[in-house]
Amino acid sequence: MTQTKVPLAPSSWVRNRADEPVGHLINRFWEMNPANQQDNTALLERPALVEFLDAGDGPGRRLYRQPGFSDGDLFHVSGTELFKHHMEDNRTVTTTQITGLVDGTGSPDIAATADYLFITDGFTLQYTDGTSALASIPTPDDIPFISLDVFNGYVLCVQNDSDKFYWIQPGALVIDDLDFATAEKLPDRVLQVRTVGDEFWMLGEKTIEVWRATGDGDAPFQRIEARRYDFGIFGGTAVQMEDTSVNVVSGSGTVLNIAGVPTPISTTSVAERTRNAIFTAIENGLG
Repeated sequence: MTQTKVPLAPSSWVRNRADEPVGHLINRFWEMNPANQQDNTALLERPALVEFLDAGDGPGRRLYRQPGFSDGDLFHVSGTELFKHHMEDNRTVTTTQITGLVDGTGSPDIAATADYLFITDGFTLQYTDGTSALASIPTPDDIPFISLDVFNGYVLCVQNDSDKFYWIQPGALVIDDLDFATAEKLPDRVLQVRTVGDEFWMLGEKTIEVWRATGDGDAPFQRIEARRYDFGIFGGTAVQMEDTSVNVVSGSGTVLNIAGVPTPISTTSVAERTRNAIFTAIENGLG
């Protein structure tokens, strides 16, 4: 009897806009396999999830690790509590709670220098040396910050619901009232800042601006005129990759890798589902 060849689906597929059949790929990864002489493909089983540790009452809001700070320990925001997890040489994990509260319910942003970890929850800017209790950093006019990153020793702090960002001088733990700049291309809200090599990117609702160091202590940063992107991101989605590119979810739901020219890395199916999730988030006041 002749057997019918069933092609392997490389991914799940949902395209309601096109009224196409739905395909599901569950707990499998698709990859090319030259040993398969039929279609050169293989489906690999996804490894089982194993509980690593349990701390706090949850929900888990953020994991952060920065080589060079606190021996590379893992920091973990669970509910309103901050924990540090240190792995010994025998792979046992010691968990320590950092005294203090991280307000809010969303994902806080975290950045670290060699000496301090900085964290903002959209309400309060705080820091710790990895052992001591969280301490608040006074901000000009009690401004709240939404995003942080470290660039050339400066701690960049994006003002919440604004096109403005401030910075903390290298080694300092205060913000000078005059240490700020404003996104210049459009007056859209800046949602995240991410350091990319010898640049930092201000990722906004409608545009992405690229900035660099000037070497001038009075005006240490300058926007690069020839480097800009005329599209925005959905807040909280920008992730710096190890190759110094950045992955973002655009406002249209497309996942992009930006390393010079933005390159889509999502299928139209993923973009549609992401776009629907964005609309749901906005309807629930999370956008």
